[in-house]
Amino acid sequence: MKPEAIYQHRSAISSSGVSFDKFCQDHILCIFGFAPLTDPPNITHITGNLTVNEGDKVTLNCTADGYPTPNITWTIGDMKKHFGSNFPLTITGKQDEGVYRCTADNGVGSLSSSVVLVNVQSKSQLTPSKSMEAPLILI
Repeated sequence: MKPEAIYQHRSAISSSGVSFDKFCQDHILCIFGFAPLTDPPNITHITGNLTVNEGDKVTLNCTADGYPTPNITWTIGDMKKHFGSNFPLTITGKQDEGVYRCTADNGVGSLSSSVVLVNVQSKSQLTPSKSMEAPLILI
């Protein structure tokens, strides 16, 4: 149970006319419920690997559970590139290709991380060259 729920529960007990101290004598929730609660980060969703074209606009998404709420950081190599769950990208060329790492951290336990591989197809890979086109034959 998260702290907000415990405080809501305490308010509901008080508003019912039962003293909170009396309630605590009768229920185990009070013994365990008021210790500081924390939960290490855990990535629950990340965008799958992508093959994109030059000029494409994509958004990488990464979400995580944990308490306190984890902060999300996107890195490429050793460079921090973006803070937040959604990382919008405009693909300008091969320089955007690589391993994009999502890291969730809330200061509790270990970090949680996962990666997205982005493969960029250049325009030359998409358009047949003149030498590959069949010649026009008129009869």
